[in-house]
Amino acid sequence: MKLSYFKKALISGIVTAAIVAASLIAAIPAAAAGSGSMYIDPATQTVSNGAPTITVNVKINSSTATRGAQAVVNFDHTKLQVVGTPTYPSGAGSFFADASHGTLFPITPVVDNVAGTVSNLGMTLLGGTGGFTGTGTFVSIVFLAVSPASNNSVQSITITGAGLADVNASPETMTVTNGAVTIGTIAQPDLVVSAISVAPETDPTWYDVTYTITNQGTTAAVASTTAIEIDGAGVISELPCPALAAGASNTVTTAPGTLAQISGTSDTIIVTADDLNQVAESNENNNSASITYVYQAPPTGNPVTVDGSIGVNFSFTPPSAIQFGPMHVGNNQVQDTHMNVTGNESWQITVQGLAPDPTMTTGYDGKMTKYGIVAPATTASYPTPYVRLTNPLQIGANTPIVGSSVSGGAVSLDGTIQNLGGGTPATQSGAAGLTMTTTFTQNVTSGDAYLATGFDYHIVVNFVCTPTGGV
Repeated sequence: MKLSYFKKALISGIVTAAIVAASLIAAIPAAAAGSGSMYIDPATQTVSNGAPTITVNVKINSSTATRGAQAVVNFDHTKLQVVGTPTYPSGAGSFFADASHGTLFPITPVVDNVAGTVSNLGMTLLGGTGGFTGTGTFVSIVFLAVSPASNNSVQSITITGAGLADVNASPETMTVTNGAVTIGTIAQPDLVVSAISVAPETDPTWYDVTYTITNQGTTAAVASTTAIEIDGAGVISELPCPALAAGASNTVTTAPGTLAQISGTSDTIIVTADDLNQVAESNENNNSASITYVYQAPPTGNPVTVDGSIGVNFSFTPPSAIQFGPMHVGNNQVQDTHMNVTGNESWQITVQGLAPDPTMTTGYDGKMTKYGIVAPATTASYPTPYVRLTNPLQIGANTPIVGSSVSGGAVSLDGTIQNLGGGTPATQSGAAGLTMTTTFTQNVTSGDAYLATGFDYHIVVNFVCTPTGGV
């Protein structure tokens, strides 16, 4: 690419070509252009139809001193729309962080929500010497998913026309990585090994394994292949699994004479569903389960059998009552550090907003509503469901297993039972269990109503922790 063409593409409409030519040539010897990359961050996100919005960042990574950048971002306008004007951030976390290497000249982005493009993205340095290296944000774009539920899909956000200029105004070698946004809920299967058992054959040096494959996803799974691996020695047996409807299971027992003892005392048997990746699943990381089969013979003499059992030991402490106090326009946030799980089973926490349904029908809502004392003052209190905040209350927790599909693990309450997260006994600290931080976030808009004395905004959130089974 010619020097003049790349400069002109980056700063068209800002200053004359003569000024650019004088300012982009650094006072260092000419060198071959370096390399850099431009990519979408986060690479994948999930957003509900209609709300909330998501922020997509175009980031730059370069080991070469860089003085200019340009790009075009493309999206499906029938599924996504740009909200507002894209911004070039500055300061910490930004690629063009400050004016330490010259004067920063941003180009005004052009948003076309009909064609599905954000063009004219550009930043250049004039004057000064040197350039920026490392990783940082070039531009941030806010998207809103179009409302119809039929838009549930995975949409690509792509970068074209990407370019970086080094201190000699020469184009750097570029790599580009695009991103994707999942809109709404995509129905997918999810195959798991829901049960495993082992039984010895007549010859105790051989045994049979019986296992059950369950489709716990929301749509049918095509036929697939299961596999058995013993003590890390590779796949011993492969057996077919038929197509399974959502919620359906299939139980298989290995044929006699298939599995022989390996270690001499016990074998660890790993069963994997969809071993050949024939099914596109919502969770590709939960296909395997294991069991240890001990077959060491008792010693000679007078063997004594010893048995014991461990009962369920489980307790849950929810967060304390939350007081936002006077709230301001924007995000109001309170954190609580009392939520604790102690037990010997895996567990899952759900939350449900119990605000009254504003339609006065059945069900609940997730938005804080006007709440006050019945006059004259009594102990009774009442909500006013028609007066409520614009945005729902959001709840997030640093559970070991993130349960929400919303970016960052936060749940936007909607009145239904929603998964906040989960964990296993291994994530706990002995008898102290696991204590987690719960974050309550309420976004207040300028249109939210001021309340008279004696009233405030109020919601009850039901936290439920459910054991999900032992070994």
